[in-house]
Amino acid sequence: MLDKHTIIKLKLEGQSIRGIARMLKVDRKTVTKYWKDYKNQLTRLKTEPENSKTIQEEIFSEPTYNSANRKPVKYTSEIDKRLEELLDEEQRKNQLLGQHKHKQKRTKQQIYDQFKSEGYDSSYKTIARKISVKQK
Repeated sequence: MLDKHTIIKLKLEGQSIRGIARMLKVDRKTVTKYWKDYKNQLTRLKTEPENSKTIQEEIFSEPTYNSANRKPVKYTSEIDKRLEELLDEEQRKNQLLGQHKHKQKRTKQQIYDQFKSEGYDSSYKTIARKISVKQK
């Protein structure tokens, strides 16, 4: 895990952004982001002394990432339609087999493998998550 405190410490020691990025094997934009954020917090400390405790907590807090608004990139409507078709086939098969349906049921891995063999490019985790949501 990346430690933003290490980045700030190295920058305060005089290291370049490129050098830090190379040393820690992170993107230059990440180093720049943490450095600019640190500088902005220092400026806020000078201009808002009454909020110093909150600002200091922000400086020393772990980085946060907001992934709530991210959209699945590789999960297309075409994949969704094909998944619906496969799940409908499974449901019809289960109705025909009756009480022994669990022995013939496709696993999430088998459904994913079929997607891969049909040339779709999506991760197992994405497909498995969508199957779980659709089967509720």
